[in-house]
Amino acid sequence: MIKVLFVLDFFPPHVGGAETLFDNITKNLANLGIDVSILTQRLPGTKAFEISHNRRIYRVYSPVRHAFAVSAARKCVELAKNV
Repeated sequence: MIKVLFVLDFFPPHVGGAETLFDNITKNLANLGIDVSILTQRLPGTKAFEISHNRRIYRVYSPVRHAFAVSAARKCVELAKNV
């Protein structure tokens, strides 16, 4: 089975062109039977983990946007071991 991990600073429900693009790409990959995981920032009102459209979405709290890479590093390494 093919497994992919996307690390994105923003992902829906955040609204924008790149967010819409990656939402569609990851949905299409999951529909093809590819195991998709997404690591992104946790925005107010979002869950730390959810499964949506056969994609596992992990959200990490980051105090500011530019600190996301630091905040997500540990979780990224953990998830990357399975990809």
